Amino acid sequence: MALGLALVAAGYGFRGWALIAGVVCVVSFVVGVLVIMRGHRRVKELEGQALFDQEGH
Repeated sequence: MALGLALVAAGYGFRGWALIAGVVCVVSFVVGVLVIMRGHRRVKELEGQALFDQEGH
């Protein structure tokens, strides 16, 4: 949603709003990736494996 807002704001020439929405988009993406990696790390630790051990499918 933030990416869409940034693109629409940029298209209409609202540079300030486009910048704010772009920053929100990037921060949301980074936080999402960190949350997923933390959950993956937790599951791997419960299985007794390192984070990047490749087993299974």
